[in-house]
Amino acid sequence: MANGHGGQRTPEHPASVSGPGSLSARTDGGPADGQAIRRLPSAGYGESAEFEEIQAGAPVSSGPTPVDPSGLVSMDAPSQYPEQPVTSGVNAGAGRGAPDLDEEDLLRLGSYMPALKFAASQPHASNAFRQYVRGLAARQAV
Repeated sequence: MANGHGGQRTPEHPASVSGPGSLSARTDGGPADGQAIRRLPSAGYGESAEFEEIQAGAPVSSGPTPVDPSGLVSMDAPSQYPEQPVTSGVNAGAGRGAPDLDEEDLLRLGSYMPALKFAASQPHASNAFRQYVRGLAARQAV
């Protein structure tokens, strides 16, 4: 039977036999070889096998990468861009202002409008962000 589900199955790369007692080692590819494979409790047909295959191929994380503090600037440090006004990039005050959006940009932002409107409706959203989203929505309605 070619690729059938019944009968004897011989692995292509069989594991070596473990030694006795203190010389024993896992041969089933368990936790000693990486992360433990987790199972999906209520997976649909074929989802569990795909989920396990993805986990088997994923490298085990050693934890978060530490941030290099040498690149951080403290809040009380002098400006790294003294020639630029503080309001540069904003449509208020001195500076070059925010970039203008062309039609292509507005079309691309259209798919994000539901998420932007939701974020603007949250209590922690700033008034500037709410005004920005209202302005985008008004420009798209035109």
